[in-house]
Amino acid sequence: MSEASLPALTKALEDTDSDVRIEAVLALGIVGKAGVPSLIVALKDKEADVRFQAVATIGKLGAEAKPAIKALTGLLTTDKSNGVRTQAAQI
Repeated sequence: MSEASLPALTKALEDTDSDVRIEAVLALGIVGKAGVPSLIVALKDKEADVRFQAVATIGKLGAEAKPAIKALTGLLTTDKSNGVRTQAAQI
């Protein structure tokens, strides 16, 4: 997947179906560093499953996802999902 897919993937993060949003998050992980800003947006999704997958995807990107550190740190104390907080703590 290339950076050319970013607009479509970012738009997919607005879909009403959480499964579509999760798939978009996974695809953004394939895009890599260029997808990090959209992954940061996904960290604010209303569904914990989407946020969890966004955290996991950011973790897989490693150093490429450095811009997401502040957002991940914020999840440690603010996210209402224990699973998301735990996943963020493991990054």
